[in-house]
Amino acid sequence: SWNGLRYFLYEYELYLQERSKGEVKVTWDVLKKANTIEHIYPQEDSKDYWKTRFGKLSSKKRFRLCNSLGNLLLLSQSKNSELQNLGFDFKRKHKAKNGEDAGYFNGSYSEIGVAQNVDWTDETIRDRGIGLLEFMEHRWKIEIENKDGLLGIDVK
Repeated sequence: SWNGLRYFLYEYELYLQERSKGEVKVTWDVLKKANTIEHIYPQEDSKDYWKTRFGKLSSKKRFRLCNSLGNLLLLSQSKNSELQNLGFDFKRKHKAKNGEDAGYFNGSYSEIGVAQNVDWTDETIRDRGIGLLEFMEHRWKIEIENKDGLLGIDVK
């Protein structure tokens, strides 16, 4: 529900682009019109991939993980529609309808970073969330004392 989320994730994308000294993959003009926020661990977790990793957690914890900062990713609307609620293994890399390799691994810098993970778990979500908060601290020169508390998830 944070109205600055899209801009924050865009700033993070620019940071990753600058670090890699790569070409622009996401522009603000395109983002305003056609990109969406992807829930990597989806809001509808009925697929076996998600059931085996998150099914034993309480509905409250699953909701928090799903909507946690570390689980959110800028994604084009068309790619978001394609990936929907499918498992991370598919979202990470798969064959598109045209036969080409598709998925996070060849997307934006943020997507490529997420694709470096072999699996998507509560710990992965927490770790990525901490990393995003650390970026926030560095970018805006602020201090966030209780990152775990701010994320609102407990992976112990």
